[in-house]
Amino acid sequence: MIRRTLLSLYPDKSVARKWPRMKNEIFQDRPSRYLYGAILLLLLLSGCGAILHGGKQEVTFDSKPPGATVTLDNATQFFTPHTMLLSRSSNHHAIFKKDGYDPQRVMIQHHFLVGPSIIGNILPLFPVGFTIDVVTGSAWGFEQDYIAVDLTKAKSQP
Repeated sequence: MIRRTLLSLYPDKSVARKWPRMKNEIFQDRPSRYLYGAILLLLLLSGCGAILHGGKQEVTFDSKPPGATVTLDNATQFFTPHTMLLSRSSNHHAIFKKDGYDPQRVMIQHHFLVGPSIIGNILPLFPVGFTIDVVTGSAWGFEQDYIAVDLTKAKSQP
């Protein structure tokens, strides 16, 4: 069909005769095929942290004794034990409370993940992948994914 169209556009047949050869020259050249494949692979692997583990991390909260109320970031409340997804892009703080026990505060600090953020992003596209990881929060992670607190009995007031 393409050849017929070229023949109708160019009656001297010079372009129409070259068409299959031009097409084959582009796609049959092995080094360029590998180059196109490598470029496609680089584009697919950019933003490695975002692809591998996303912008949230699963964290489990537990207490001794169980059943303590946890207030997370002065908003979310739940009872221990409990597992939830937390945004990797910021620090979080939790307050554990239970009747008859002293409340305890815990800071959940995020840190920069060197492996997925630097090494995981392939060097030619490093700025693109690194930017994606930082914006989505995937460049960060929590040191602990299991937060356990031993609550101490409150001293009775006379």
